[in-house]
Amino acid sequence: MAYQYIGTSAWVAKTGGKLSLRDRLSLVRHVLAPSMTGMLRTWLHLDHSTPLTLAMIPQPDTAAIRSAYAELQGCASETVIHHSLRTYYWGAALGHLSGIAFDPEFLMTGCLLHDLGMTETHHGKHAGCHCFAVDGAMAARDWAARFGWEEDRQDRLAEAISLHMNGHVAIENGAEAHLLQQGASCDVVGSRYFELSSGFRKDILERHPRLGLNNYFADFVERESALRPDSRTNLIRLMGFRQFIRANPFKD
Repeated sequence: MAYQYIGTSAWVAKTGGKLSLRDRLSLVRHVLAPSMTGMLRTWLHLDHSTPLTLAMIPQPDTAAIRSAYAELQGCASETVIHHSLRTYYWGAALGHLSGIAFDPEFLMTGCLLHDLGMTETHHGKHAGCHCFAVDGAMAARDWAARFGWEEDRQDRLAEAISLHMNGHVAIENGAEAHLLQQGASCDVVGSRYFELSSGFRKDILERHPRLGLNNYFADFVERESALRPDSRTNLIRLMGFRQFIRANPFKD
């Protein structure tokens, strides 16, 4: 799949997250349609798991991660906090299974901050913004600047978070951006669920319970779509995203 433009920093600067007709057609053709194929594989149990344990997954504990976690705790619900942590473990596990090298600190930081745009603190707080994922990207960039990350790392973090709402992120957009989206998609709609061994899933869910995530996300998608009809959220809703959430193999 070619390098993606929708969701990148350049696209955000130009559009604020508002989809044009051309963007809609491109997203459906090049991103959402292929992601549907992945969902079909999951529903048909065509994925096969490989033995996997928590010990195989990097669990970084750095100043950046502790700061990002504090940022998340300060504004997010327990449902979003546990979703953000699971996103890291699913994404890192899928990276491990696929042989993708990644920066654990960067990936975990991105996962912790990727849904800041869902919170009351950050949602709709940026002028000209038409997308909760862009709200989150801007909030994450602000955090990274305060923490002292260099500008390039700030940009990469914001872009990874903005991209995750596309439904698929190509590896060419960065290993961490790819795995953040893969982890989030696994947690929300069950994509690649059966590639993760049942014991590994059980361990993560015991540590980080779902706490009604299916209904939480389905309701948020409805509210966000009504508020921002030209957003990626609404386009994905129109393609049946709410049903995909409710049909995922995770049990809330």
